[in-house]
Amino acid sequence: MKEFFKSIQTLFETTNAFNTALDGQFYFGIDESSEYPYGVYFGMPGIPEGDWETDIDNVSFQVNCYSKTANEAIDLLTKCRALFDGATLTVTGYQDLILGIQMFTPPWRDGDRWAISVEFQTYLIEG
Repeated sequence: MKEFFKSIQTLFETTNAFNTALDGQFYFGIDESSEYPYGVYFGMPGIPEGDWETDIDNVSFQVNCYSKTANEAIDLLTKCRALFDGATLTVTGYQDLILGIQMFTPPWRDGDRWAISVEFQTYLIEG
């Protein structure tokens, strides 16, 4: 799983509109910034699949973005989806993985900030 999350960060660090909109502030697991906007990603529970010969894991990860305004949150959602939905990840020890969007939320007020959430899914297939 470490390599999976490393590949997500590597994709984010390429030149893209989502990275630019967050000014590079995209963190694994915890809120590390008080400067808006920023994003946080983390793993969701996986479901083992496959057969006796092939190990396949259904894996999801969620991205939460935080901003000052609802409109900015919507813009972040759009840019996040453009980067990750349909993207191919290269993960050491696994076949290339194609990400697909599983669900997303409209922006909501969270204290002094606005938040959005989007979840992506893929299959980890050894090989």
